[in-house]
Amino acid sequence: MPAINFGAAHGINTFSDYDAIIVIGTYMPNQKTLEKEFNIYFRGEEFPTKFIPKIENNTAFYEDSRLQKIYHEQFEQNEYDSINRIRPLNNPDKEIHIFGYISSTFLKEGDQILKG
Repeated sequence: MPAINFGAAHGINTFSDYDAIIVIGTYMPNQKTLEKEFNIYFRGEEFPTKFIPKIENNTAFYEDSRLQKIYHEQFEQNEYDSINRIRPLNNPDKEIHIFGYISSTFLKEGDQILKG
């Protein structure tokens, strides 16, 4: 059975014929990566002192809206794209088992994607 890491699934459909996938972990940036992205998005602004994500309802998020924007656009969307390589909207019987924090994008889609 193949395995890939978050960020390596762009444009591939390796998992489209699978009935289920198991996701282990969450695509979370380390401080250095987060600071680098912050400096690209918000050049000249001071990096927030509260850069550790909060966890509520099994979802990770940043209190600082700028960090949340970076996390959503650069990491959460990438994780979402990787998981969607199973093509769950094409077949509602497919299963996704997540052993990590659940992205806010999946929570918004609810039962259309998440099973179990």
